[in-house]
Amino acid sequence: MKKIKRILASLLAFVLMLTLLPAAALADDTESAAAPAPVISSDLSDKTYYSDDTKVSALTVKLTKNTANYTKDTLVLEWQSSDDGETFTAIEGAPTAFKNVLLMSSYAPEKPSLGTAKYYRVKITNNGLTEGMTPTTVYSAVAKIESVNAE
Repeated sequence: MKKIKRILASLLAFVLMLTLLPAAALADDTESAAAPAPVISSDLSDKTYYSDDTKVSALTVKLTKNTANYTKDTLVLEWQSSDDGETFTAIEGAPTAFKNVLLMSSYAPEKPSLGTAKYYRVKITNNGLTEGMTPTTVYSAVAKIESVNAE
């Protein structure tokens, strides 16, 4: 009987010692860190581009190279267009990845109908260098392309 009491007393002492530990030490540390935001070094311009040719010059965006936070393999880009400058949708067939370590992407939009305008921007997401990071997304400036008559 004395052995059982000693075992129970030891078990109780162990359980009491566990209550002295901070709760954070026992918590599951599965919360992931956010991936660093990509930094746009050469952005689309907020100015209006006027198109009087059959084709509009290519729009280009470039990121600051930062291999400690992202590489071309951790970044996903999405060229987007809008008719009103507010609601943007992905452009089918536009580049979705940076092709080289320069972290530059270009897209040559089609000329909008005469007297209309089209808006463009780039959505860039960094998925992070380590597994389990929460992706971070940034948007470029919005470029407006307006079609006018050549005079």
